Amino acid sequence: MYTYPMKRLIILLIVFLLALQTLPLLSLAEDAPPMSGQCGDDVWWEITFMRNSSDGPHYALTFSGAGPMWDYDTEENLAPWKAFITSLDPTGMLGRYSIHIIISEGVTYIGEAAFYEVWLGGWRNTSTVQIADTVTAIGDSVFEQFQGCAILSLPEGVVQLPPHAFANSYIDILHLPESLETIAEEVFVNAGISWTYFHGIPPETTGDKKLGVIFFRQKYAELWAPTGENTWKGIPIFPFDPFWGYCGDSMRWEVDETTRTLNITGTGRMWEEEEWVGGYPGGHYFANWFYLTRGNYDSPRVWATGKNIFDDIVIGEGITSISNGAFRQVLMTSIHFPSTLESIGDNVFWCAGPFSGERESIVIPAGVTTIGTDAFYDSSWQEFYFLGAPPTVKGERPLGHRGEFEWGYGGPTLYYLPQYAHLWAPNGETKWNDYQIEPYATDIKTGETNLAGLYVLTLLAAAGLMALLAARKRKSF
Repeated sequence: MYTYPMKRLIILLIVFLLALQTLPLLSLAEDAPPMSGQCGDDVWWEITFMRNSSDGPHYALTFSGAGPMWDYDTEENLAPWKAFITSLDPTGMLGRYSIHIIISEGVTYIGEAAFYEVWLGGWRNTSTVQIADTVTAIGDSVFEQFQGCAILSLPEGVVQLPPHAFANSYIDILHLPESLETIAEEVFVNAGISWTYFHGIPPETTGDKKLGVIFFRQKYAELWAPTGENTWKGIPIFPFDPFWGYCGDSMRWEVDETTRTLNITGTGRMWEEEEWVGGYPGGHYFANWFYLTRGNYDSPRVWATGKNIFDDIVIGEGITSISNGAFRQVLMTSIHFPSTLESIGDNVFWCAGPFSGERESIVIPAGVTTIGTDAFYDSSWQEFYFLGAPPTVKGERPLGHRGEFEWGYGGPTLYYLPQYAHLWAPNGETKWNDYQIEPYATDIKTGETNLAGLYVLTLLAAAGLMALLAARKRKSF
């Protein structure tokens, strides 16, 4: 048995060893890359954690304030946020993270080399870039050697692309505004941009054109292809109309540019991929409502707004199905389903949703009987409110990953109305198809209290309290 002095010596030794172990941590903390700072006279930047997913952690890189950002360069005066992004994957090979760039209202200029050699991660191209409409200019080399972004849209008001703006960058889809007038020299030198959408007239250019395919607005066809040409400066060109189209035998979609709302009206089911007409290089299909694909994915997923971001998506009454991949990677503040909806196809909301950083919810109508494979895989919704009986689900991840997953991702929670408890949890189960389930007490369609649900939850709470009191009473005897 240890004596008292010996015990005290052992305790001091343990404390000393623990203190030694903290020294490397303190050193790491001192050397940690900055997470926020100033990047303009009245502009600030900040990196914040958003969420975990099966593809790794998601971070938001937010710029806020008023006026222009400062300029940086490609050698010594590097943008300060690059250090943290590089620290996520020093080898630049794995990309098991996603950076979401948000340039907020009030910022007017994106500085030179702001995103030089920045890789947004997203090995499945889950990263996003949102640029406010107040931005009217960008600096030289702003997106030089920039990677990891599936879609990038410059806002209206930008009139010039400066030198090396997209040199050596890799972007699947680039939208250029109607206001664009001039493209400087070597803007796209050695760039890997698959498809570029010009929303205005052909710009003046003296530079090297390294673009894959160009799409131009149908209303400017006489300027892009006055005699029916199919190339511009040696680049294949195709017309498009980005604000309305058909998506079913009796179905139409239209974008309200003022409210940033996508409205889908009509009856029946949406067309599937093989039912679309027309075509462009790569063997994909499109109609007036076109969709853009990349890699080996051949499903419709991007509605033609030039933004890929909606404040609201409204699917009208009478529509019964949503086709495979229809909203893949589409950002939206909210979405409204019709009561007539019966089926949600495969990959419909793959990597889609609000991505606000908060715990987000979505309502599934009572009539939905089928949810397809990976329908909500890696979407940002974490709470699913079902208004009816359990649907038939397909594949391994129809509503996202089941249970615990790497990166601390715990999977979504499904909520059901108590009147359907005998179908969701006939024996009081807390899981359904390996998803966490719970009853809820509010009718989210109207916002009114669901008295039946509240009654059930009250009874459960009362029963639990009575059991606790009984246990304490037995213990007292």
